[in-house]
Amino acid sequence: MADGIRVTDEAALPDFDAVSGDFEGSSGRISRATLAMGLVNTGLITSSSRMRSERYEGSPPPNPITLPVAPANDDAVIVLAGGSYQPRTEWTRDGTELTMVDGWPDGITHVDVLIWEGVISTASAASTTFEAGDSLEDRYPMPPFAGRDQLVSWWGVAGNRDAVPVGKVFSDGYKQYMKMPAGHPRYGTNPITDLPGVCPVGLWDLGHFGADYTGTVDSTAIIQAAITAAAGTKLHSTGAALRMDGTAVISAHGQEIAFGATRIDATAFTGWLAVAGDGWNTGRVRAPVEVRGQEGPSTVLSADTGRRATAITVASAAGISAGDQAFIQSDGERWYTLSGKEIYKGEPVRITDVTGNTLTLDRPLRFEYDATSHTVTVDTYTPARDVRISGGIWQGGGVRQAMANGFGPAALFAEGYYNCTFEPVYVEGFQGRAIHFKDGQRASAINTTLRGHTDAYGPVTEDLDSGFYGVWFERSAICKADGITGIRLRHVVDGNDSFDVICDNITPLDNHAAAYTCHEGCGDWTFRAGCLADQISHYAMQWRGGDVTLQGVPWQSDVAAASEFGFTVIDGGVGDMTRVITLDGAQISANYAAVFVNIPEVELRLLPGTVLRSTRVDSSPLTVGSPNMTLLSARGVTLITQGDSCIEITAGALSDGDVVDIQDCTLDGYTGAGVRNYSDATKAHMVVKNNHVRPANPAAEILTYDNLNSVDSGSGRGYVISGPNYGADGEVWGIATNANRWTPALVTDDVTDFSYGFATRGQWERVSSNCIKFSGRVSLTGLNTSTGNIQIDLSDIGLPFATYVDGSASLEIYAYAAAGTRFGLQIEDDASGRITLLRYPAAATTPVSADVSDLTATTTIKFSGHIFLGA
Repeated sequence: MADGIRVTDEAALPDFDAVSGDFEGSSGRISRATLAMGLVNTGLITSSSRMRSERYEGSPPPNPITLPVAPANDDAVIVLAGGSYQPRTEWTRDGTELTMVDGWPDGITHVDVLIWEGVISTASAASTTFEAGDSLEDRYPMPPFAGRDQLVSWWGVAGNRDAVPVGKVFSDGYKQYMKMPAGHPRYGTNPITDLPGVCPVGLWDLGHFGADYTGTVDSTAIIQAAITAAAGTKLHSTGAALRMDGTAVISAHGQEIAFGATRIDATAFTGWLAVAGDGWNTGRVRAPVEVRGQEGPSTVLSADTGRRATAITVASAAGISAGDQAFIQSDGERWYTLSGKEIYKGEPVRITDVTGNTLTLDRPLRFEYDATSHTVTVDTYTPARDVRISGGIWQGGGVRQAMANGFGPAALFAEGYYNCTFEPVYVEGFQGRAIHFKDGQRASAINTTLRGHTDAYGPVTEDLDSGFYGVWFERSAICKADGITGIRLRHVVDGNDSFDVICDNITPLDNHAAAYTCHEGCGDWTFRAGCLADQISHYAMQWRGGDVTLQGVPWQSDVAAASEFGFTVIDGGVGDMTRVITLDGAQISANYAAVFVNIPEVELRLLPGTVLRSTRVDSSPLTVGSPNMTLLSARGVTLITQGDSCIEITAGALSDGDVVDIQDCTLDGYTGAGVRNYSDATKAHMVVKNNHVRPANPAAEILTYDNLNSVDSGSGRGYVISGPNYGADGEVWGIATNANRWTPALVTDDVTDFSYGFATRGQWERVSSNCIKFSGRVSLTGLNTSTGNIQIDLSDIGLPFATYVDGSASLEIYAYAAAGTRFGLQIEDDASGRITLLRYPAAATTPVSADVSDLTATTTIKFSGHIFLGA
């Protein structure tokens, strides 16, 4: 043999020199003789066969072309366009006329046609046309291939592939393959459909399966075949581009696809149009790549179930297995109401054990369910587990049509999953939800850039062409969005009916709606310090769900419209469960109210390190408009304003028993009141004390309130404690203005021979539900030579007694508390050590004297006591 051609065949080739040399084509350089030998082995070639070559030139070459002879069959013809092999599916032949179905490829100036003449018989391993001494491998040598098409054509003849020994590794010129031996774990599965008996060697690449890396031919079916064949094996994409017009589905466990830097062209993707409403939940949105579990039985709760329960009893557990996912949904048990729509109780769970009709859950239930009065459905599904898709530059079709927000295709979609990670490099132009998780647990969208509208698109019209969403969690739990950059999206992170979600390291750029939001039914979401929002033109957040924590978020905005409530808008309606909003070290600054809260039955918790700033003169850093705001608690918070107040509580926000507790905070820049309360509840509780106050107006008050009684003697409920609060110079403020601060004032009318006296800070502390403790001290000089009464005025501190009076020979106390209030007072003279204890069973309206005549000329009097609320 010489150059892969048998010597006996060479002797029978009178024009052999004409076919020697190299072809320089798009597939690279290859010996013409070697190529001919390899490719023409699509039939058994006898010693009487010979080959002839014809060249046709032109720009482009003629189509059809006329062959010099009529080949015995199409197996005897090879067509090379510019040196590149053309598969037989690309051309047809009628006698001597050969026609390219779609014309010659662009840029081709010459075509070579190789024709075998002579005896060509059907190939098989058992062929009887062998000459003496021939072996199967001799007759079918494996040539070097210049591309996968050549390998497939050569392998398509049984004799060729049978001649290759098992375990042999070979290449198509780009990637390596192996003929699987009988002991191979995939033997007999034919993972590569058009290369039976062959599997990839090394990394499993989509190119092994025939994916078109030019991006001009739809590769959806090939990608689906590769996914199916490589179940549990990591797939790679190493080419420049892939085109996907349809959906490839991942249903196997442990599947991983690394798209690398491949551009996935889904601009013509239309699968979502044809399948709207498909699946076990209506409104399913398709994507080029989808992770899909298997729908399971649907059953109902057969017994009432309490909150925090870890097991449920269903009508039938047939077909349900441990490891299945479920979504529990009540048909009418209200969680809360949102804009007139009732949000019913529902939550995702994972089933860890099935015993009879009892399903053990992976975590305690969030809600209690009334299965006696309502139908509580339990939809189950077997999830696709442990799936990861990384890499890829995903290109959608952009604005396709006017449609409701959120409808349209996704780039990556998971429905019925457990532990699924999407990590694309870049996603653009999917008018829907770029990354969408539905019905599952442990979803992660990480390290990607998501773009909606291109910069050249122009203004965006809400509800018409604004429907570009970033990451969406639907009916999911234990999820994460981390390392996301969102450009010209409606929302970067959003969701519904999802719980236990953590968002971090997110950068929204030029959003036309809130960067972070919940549409409905979400709870226990946490937005961490890496969630930025300084380059957007709308709210940072519009939260319409349950519990949420803003943990150190550094949000600032320049929104100027008076209708905007700045950065954090929390919206909702009356419901059955208190929701908790926690600001933990959040740094929020906005042109209008930094935080606006309007969820009924809410607990608003502001933790140390939180800073809220509003920069408009007509706004407060914190505005609470919630009906029945159960609790507003602030500790170690800084509130800065240029407006009337630092905290505004609107009319109707407080109900009986609700609590406002502002302590150890800094109230800065207000002109009217540090805390302005417009609510008129008579039995709510307000505590504003131990705060640092920095009013812009010296006449500003600490706290204003409407009809909020300091003591409700009938029930013991409802009180106001204001003070002490401290000014910049250490002065003490209470409820009143700067002219009458909380420091106990000395009243020295009609006092003679009194040298000097001053009072220092007083303190008030609520020590039980019906008792307030107070204390303070007064320093006096020249007391023994004075006449008259020195009064220590405590009349404007918001507590039910008026004055403590002391003189050279008497002590007087004025009390004008409501009937039934009792109080006690203890006076200690530092100099003499004498302690006088006064106790009164009921309110006193006239001074009561006690003998303290042995007070020294210079002394400090400490006073302390208790106010008892109620009879």
